[in-house]
Amino acid sequence: MYYEFVSKQMGETTVTLRKWWYLFWTTLLVGGVAAFVPGSILLFTDRTFVADFTTGEYIFNLVQLFGAGLMFSVLSQMGFFAYLTLNYIALSIFRQPVLWKTLQVIVVVVVAFDLVYLPYSAEGSSPLWTYMLLTALLVGLSALMANWKVRMTNKTAWIPTMFFLVTATALEAVPALQENNWNGIVTMMIPLFACNAWQILKLHTLVGTGSQAQGN
Repeated sequence: MYYEFVSKQMGETTVTLRKWWYLFWTTLLVGGVAAFVPGSILLFTDRTFVADFTTGEYIFNLVQLFGAGLMFSVLSQMGFFAYLTLNYIALSIFRQPVLWKTLQVIVVVVVAFDLVYLPYSAEGSSPLWTYMLLTALLVGLSALMANWKVRMTNKTAWIPTMFFLVTATALEAVPALQENNWNGIVTMMIPLFACNAWQILKLHTLVGTGSQAQGN
């Protein structure tokens, strides 16, 4: 839990800051690479993504892709801090953790529905199946990461991990979703999801135990 992470023991401030510094820079790297790889594939294979570029222009665009991934990483880290703060506040309000977990499940269902319905109902939208596939991929990959988190910590981590990965990724990717541009959606959602997954999977190593990582 974020509160425990930043203020558990004043004598551990240096260690705590070092661990968070490590998470910051590694998440930046994850974001840069996760944007660079799919963006490069689109750049060299999808002729609708770019015009005919010279070698120098290709290099410039590759650098831009990596830089965009760094920016998406910062956005992801802001969302991660927001989630940790929300988690701490919610656990203070809902004295029984089951109430907060139930609410998280409901939010995941609502977000998954909106991820299909809202983009499809917008003007100039793609076929319905494309948004259903996008949502299925996000939920499916989030479930895989949640199972991985459970193996590393404990079974109580499944719902919070699903909630963060589905909800945070969808909300952070709203600018791309509003554009209804699939190249933009791919190059934004992949690094966002990768950064979110990296942070939530590493959280328990920063705060100590798995139960602390999930605020239980």
